[in-house]
Amino acid sequence: MSLLRRILGASRVSGGKITPAGPPTFILESGYKIYGNRRNIVRDSSGNIYISGLGRLFKSVDNGVSFTQVASWSIYGSHSVIAIDGSDVIHIAYGVSLTEIGYRTFNTATGVLSAHETAFSGETVSYPEIGLDSNGIPHVAYQSVRRIKGTDYTRIFYTNRIGGSWIAEESVSPNEVGVIYYQSSSLGLDGSDNVHVVFVDYGNNDLWYAVRTGVNVWTTEEVDTDIKAGEKESLIVDSGGNPCIAYIKGDNDLWFAKRNGAWVTGEIVGGTFESPALASNGGTYYYVLCRNTITGQIVLYEKENAVWSSEITIVGAVEYVACKWSYYWNNQAGTYVDFIYWISFTDQDIWYDRYTI
Repeated sequence: MSLLRRILGASRVSGGKITPAGPPTFILESGYKIYGNRRNIVRDSSGNIYISGLGRLFKSVDNGVSFTQVASWSIYGSHSVIAIDGSDVIHIAYGVSLTEIGYRTFNTATGVLSAHETAFSGETVSYPEIGLDSNGIPHVAYQSVRRIKGTDYTRIFYTNRIGGSWIAEESVSPNEVGVIYYQSSSLGLDGSDNVHVVFVDYGNNDLWYAVRTGVNVWTTEEVDTDIKAGEKESLIVDSGGNPCIAYIKGDNDLWFAKRNGAWVTGEIVGGTFESPALASNGGTYYYVLCRNTITGQIVLYEKENAVWSSEITIVGAVEYVACKWSYYWNNQAGTYVDFIYWISFTDQDIWYDRYTI
C-alpha cells in the first residue's frame, strides 16, 4: 500500500443531508473488480458492515474504522456478490468456474460458512447478481453465452432457490434476431417479491428492463437508447415498487430513469461521468454516486422529489466507485450509504467509506 493511500483524505460537505465521516478505510490490497451495479456491501441488524471481494468476506464492528476477514471460499475470476436477510444471514453468489455459478450462506451469529451449492452449471456464465425476497429466498441473475446456429449469443438468465433447491433457469432478455450481446444485469425486488432486472443491448447501446411476475413470466421493455454500454447501469426498486436506474448516456452524461406506470427518463447533469451507483432511502430521496472522469473525484447527486442537487464531492482522485444501499431485501436503509472504490487501476486496492444522510 503506497504512501498516497495512507494520506489521502475525503472531501466532504457538512450540513444539509450530507455529514462528515471518518477517513476512508483500506480493506484489501490488489483487490477485485468493482462495478456500481453489484452488491458487495451489507449491514446486519446491529449495524456491522460486511464486504465481499475476491472470495473473501470482511467484517467491521466499528462502523468502518477497521475490517477483519471472517470467511473465504474458492472462486473463479473476481465475481462474488452478497445480500443479507432478516435473520442476519448473508447469501453469496459467485463464479466457481467458467461454467458454474455457486452459492453459499454465512451465518453472522455463529460465523459459519455453509457448504458450496451449485446455482447453475453447464454453460459459459459470468457476472452473477443476487437479491433476496421478503422470505429471505435468494434470486440470481447472470449473463451466459449460448451458441445458436454457429454464432455465440450473450443473454441474461435467472434462477432462484424457492422450495429449497435451485429452479431451472429462465431466460430474461428477449431473443431478438441479430442482437448478439445482452450484458451487465442489475437486479432488485419489490414488496410483492416481483423480480426486476435491467441489462444492456451491448451492440446497439440500448437499455432494457424486465420484470418477473410469475414462474417464467417476464415482461421486457426498452427504457432508453444511445446509452454508454459498459458503464454498468445501476438498479434499485424504491418503497413504492418503482424501478429506478442510474446510467450513462450520450457523451458520458449522467441520466436517471424511473418507472411509475411508464418510464420517465431525464438527464441529471451533462459532463464526463462513469460507474454510476444508485441508492434510495425509500422513495423520497435518491442518491447517485459516480466518478467524474475529468477531476477523478467520486461525486454525489442527490434528488429530493423532483430536484437534483448540484455536484457534491465525496472522495478525490480515484479510479472507480461502487455502492449499494446497506439493507437486506430492497437496498434501502436507515442512516448510511456505504461504498467501496479503487484509487488506482494499477493495483486495484479496495477502500471503504460512507456518507450519512
